Amino acid sequence: MHDIERIWQDEGFAPGIGQVFSGSRMSLWSDFESSVQWWNWDHTVRVMRVYEECIIDAELEYREKLVQQLARNGFRFTDADKIEYVGATNRITEVTRTRVLDFLRTNTGGTRWSGRFEEADFLKRLYNLTAIPSDDPRFPDAQGDILQHRVNNEDWDDDWVFHDPRFELSSGTDGMLLRFLAEMLHPAARTDPTEVTILLSGLNDVLAPDSYELHEKATISGRPLFGWRTRRGFHGSSPNHLLQNRPGMPNPFMGQVLHRPVRRIKPFRPVIHSIVFRQVDPAYACRGRSC
Repeated sequence: MHDIERIWQDEGFAPGIGQVFSGSRMSLWSDFESSVQWWNWDHTVRVMRVYEECIIDAELEYREKLVQQLARNGFRFTDADKIEYVGATNRITEVTRTRVLDFLRTNTGGTRWSGRFEEADFLKRLYNLTAIPSDDPRFPDAQGDILQHRVNNEDWDDDWVFHDPRFELSSGTDGMLLRFLAEMLHPAARTDPTEVTILLSGLNDVLAPDSYELHEKATISGRPLFGWRTRRGFHGSSPNHLLQNRPGMPNPFMGQVLHRPVRRIKPFRPVIHSIVFRQVDPAYACRGRSC
């Protein structure tokens, strides 16, 4: 029960009134899912992160079904166990990616991209390190690489992660880079509000020409949680032109694959439910066979 509440509340969702099941955990999941505004792109992005938390330990049969359904609806399931929307073309250019790195290199908080976490522990919040192959034959996975070269030998540069193609920050999807930058500002990683403000302002100035911004999506223990969203028709970080002050502005993705997000998500929700309910309710897993 606590894990279900945690993964939904971490993304800023509160329980609504959902379908009642025989199992309390299944009912709780349904209550949270009923609060999702399926037509809202921001909600769509956040609920995808909830789903990611639940499919890591899924049985192969259901993972394969999910991969097929995602592919049919403009999403992909990455090798790092993340759901990425690929229906829209990337808009963050090589120039902007270089400027992001230049900004972080010249800012004390930016050079410590993992904040208070050890680098491997920070990356585990975004990637399944044991599922990412090693570049060093001595180790089975990326976690071994990181411990060897950043802790034991210290022979990798501080900004190594931005150049390592396995983490898709220099040439991957817009979403992968943006979620990495948002996670850098997580209150568990940074406790100094001034440092967070400086990083947020600087990163948003760099991202603005490509029509993205990091923004406060929710709070936890009185501290902001950050996500990302699109911005259009303005540049810089002038408060008079912030997206939240311009209601009704269309999301650029909506004219492409996600004309209505719910139409893209609805087909694979039953697979997600099968995965989740089999994990939280043994009786559900036994349906149709002896246990």
